Amino acid sequence: MIITTIKIHGRAEKRKEIVQTIKGLTEQLTKDGGCVKADLYQDLDDKDTFYFMEEWQTRKALEMHKTSKYMAVLFGLETLLAESLEINYGVKL
Repeated sequence: MIITTIKIHGRAEKRKEIVQTIKGLTEQLTKDGGCVKADLYQDLDDKDTFYFMEEWQTRKALEMHKTSKYMAVLFGLETLLAESLEINYGVKL
């Protein structure tokens, strides 16, 4: 399994819009195949920082996702953010 962690540091006044957008992506990702699990977490100490975690079956599925409409939506959030998205990839041991 491949794990993607995306740190999202939003602007306070755009928090609701960011959460709604990511929750919508979460539901769609697992329906479209390749993504086993997708969850959104809020930072314990900063309510405007979120972690979007995805779990992928294969590297091929992840590579296809990187050029998908879902990633376009994520990058489209940039205008609502205080910082750029921070994306990290790892392998589940």
